[in-house]
Amino acid sequence: LQRSLDTTYIPIDNPVHACSLVVPTGVGYKHRDSAAMTVLSQILSSLYLHREIREKGGAYGSNAGHLQSGILQMSSFYDPNTVETIKAFGRGIDWICNGEFTSRDVDEAVISVFGSIDSPKNPATKGVSEFLHGLLPEDRQQYRDNFFEVDKEMVFATANAHLASYKGLSDSDWTNFNATERNGSICVIGSREQCPDTKDPRFSNWTVSKPFS
Repeated sequence: LQRSLDTTYIPIDNPVHACSLVVPTGVGYKHRDSAAMTVLSQILSSLYLHREIREKGGAYGSNAGHLQSGILQMSSFYDPNTVETIKAFGRGIDWICNGEFTSRDVDEAVISVFGSIDSPKNPATKGVSEFLHGLLPEDRQQYRDNFFEVDKEMVFATANAHLASYKGLSDSDWTNFNATERNGSICVIGSREQCPDTKDPRFSNWTVSKPFS
């Protein structure tokens, strides 16, 4: 299944929203920067998005993660906002690229990641990563070992190496995201009342879709 890069709003009969941004990083699971990207996303999620989207914006939840396919994703759910949340996604990239976090933040993020990757696995999932992604036990061990090398300087360098093209974009660049030009996608599922008017120049790059079309 392939889909084009786009900026899409899916209106539904619900007063709150689910917002999502995905951008490619080119950092796959076996890449030397994969562990640093995972830590980066953990810091972004717990220190920036939580504050801006949950505490200030009033969303029930927010998250950032780095997928083993080389995708950075940010999301919110049960979110009363759309435009302000998308601005927060973009500002979050600036925040992480500017190194506005501490060495202790990195250490705490690494511990949190270890808690996830070392947690007991459901027997039903055994062999899934090998089958779907060709990942061998030694690949997973190398990925785990790489976390011992992650520090603030590495996270800062990794952010600027792989997210530089998104750094410094204006709020309007994000809220009227040109998905093809910028290489990424934004999707919002939410209130019909807040559906963007694509005739408005501020939202000219948006596509309004029907649910499940």
